[in-house]
Amino acid sequence: MRASCSSPSPTSLASNWAAFPQARFEPSRRGQLDKYLDGIAHGIDPLQSARTAFGDLKQLDREIDRYVERPKLNFIKVSASAIKGGSIDMQVLSEGASAVLPFRIQSKRGVNQETAEPLAAQVRAVEARYPGDELVELTLAEAELDAGHFDASEAAADRSLKIDPRSTEGMIFKGRAIGQRAEKLEGAARHAAFAEARDLFIAANKIDTEDPEPLALYYRTYLQEGVRPTTNAISALHYASDLAPQDKGLRMTSAVAYLKEGKFVEAKRALTPVAYDPHGGGLADVARAMIGKIDSGNATAALATRTDEAASEPGSH
Repeated sequence: MRASCSSPSPTSLASNWAAFPQARFEPSRRGQLDKYLDGIAHGIDPLQSARTAFGDLKQLDREIDRYVERPKLNFIKVSASAIKGGSIDMQVLSEGASAVLPFRIQSKRGVNQETAEPLAAQVRAVEARYPGDELVELTLAEAELDAGHFDASEAAADRSLKIDPRSTEGMIFKGRAIGQRAEKLEGAARHAAFAEARDLFIAANKIDTEDPEPLALYYRTYLQEGVRPTTNAISALHYASDLAPQDKGLRMTSAVAYLKEGKFVEAKRALTPVAYDPHGGGLADVARAMIGKIDSGNATAALATRTDEAASEPGSH
């Protein structure tokens, strides 16, 4: 395979499997790959970051070719004694959990308008046979939520919380159901419902501070209510994005929040991994367009960039 770097695309070096071991194991190039990736993470154009880190890219190309053609490749040997594994807790599934597991997998994989209601009906049938099983109730809470039955979802979440009051998943489903139902309320009742949902997300966060979902949902309740997010809510959003960098939609939401705060360097830093993701699809196009507008000094236009295509991306918020 020839790894041409004479006129590389912005992502060619990052996606070239041969460049990584060459940059890691060649003494004269140690530290260059980290410098290159760090530059991208800080909003530097990938091609400029590559030239700054690696120098002459044609020379790097020739060295990569020689590396690939070598009869032996370098490696790192890691002793098994150096790997410290945590404890493993195994439990036998209950009959109800075993019965609902296939439907839970479908629910986690994702449903649409055609599949949500039939799946909810299947989970209801399992719950009728195994009422009070925690995994069954949690699965039903999610299935009812996806099908738009918010009262039923909250009721299932409540039953799961009776079994385990510290279930963050139960708190999250209950909070989501309340938040969805609150959108149709008005006045004080609307605000009180959103406040209740936020309290549930805060409670879930206190139990598991490194779970990004309740943090992201806490922020989203302000958008649902149509009120300005608090400083704490915005901080929760940014931290959720840091905890789940693979969620491109969440990262885009964080970038937009940075733009609204006038923090253009942070916004560009949040957008860069999405913009130059070789599998980013439409979301990457939107991110690159936003970066271009930020670089031109037109943050207002960056905020106005349409994200209709991006909204269909997996993980988008």
